[in-house]
Amino acid sequence: HIKVTVYYNAPPSFDPIADQVTDEDASAQNVSITNVSPGPSDESGQTVTLTATSNNNSVIPSPTVSGAGSTRPLTYTPVANANGTATITVTATVSQNSTFSRTFTITVNAVNDPPIIILSSPNGGEAWAGGSSQNITWTATDVDNVSNTLTVNLFYTTDGTNHTSIASGLTNSGTYTWNPVASLNSSIVKIKATVTDPSSATGENLSANFTIDSTLPTGTISINSGATYTNTTSVSLTFTVSET
Repeated sequence: HIKVTVYYNAPPSFDPIADQVTDEDASAQNVSITNVSPGPSDESGQTVTLTATSNNNSVIPSPTVSGAGSTRPLTYTPVANANGTATITVTATVSQNSTFSRTFTITVNAVNDPPIIILSSPNGGEAWAGGSSQNITWTATDVDNVSNTLTVNLFYTTDGTNHTSIASGLTNSGTYTWNPVASLNSSIVKIKATVTDPSSATGENLSANFTIDSTLPTGTISINSGATYTNTTSVSLTFTVSET
């Protein structure tokens, strides 16, 4: 008689994982994987390792699974400005290489991101004369749709709190010619630019401090006191000009 003994290494197991829904640009999300087990009681000495892979790394990169107990957190983070669906495969492996897998889906809902505007002039330190002609320039983009029509509004402030309109409802041309207020004198002027997309999402940018000077220079002319001149006499005039 020949006696044959067959050893069966039962696979590990864990509970089904519910499908997940989150929003675009969400922070890291955690999902609990429960009842992680190496198998029947005679397999209890084996170590269970959990891994997770994504079939769409452009939306959800492969998650990480941490911990070593019967409940372990799976962590995933959507790619910035990306939306769509990814199927996640979670695989349990025991020390004798027996495996068990489950899948679930993660749906990332689209979110309307505000457009971005960056002022290039003024950008701080300029000295503009009140009443002069100056160009305010910017670049504005919409990460959701580069062909979206964007509306730009411009303001100025001398205290960082109260903003006075320069122009509103501008097309995104990238430049606007402004004649600074002729009576304005300040070294802490800032320009604020806002940009709005068709869905009313708004972004803004604030320049650094620059100067608007509307004070005219003053001057004096001196002629020798008591002197007599004819209309053919050449006269030397002495004058000084100063600005406060």
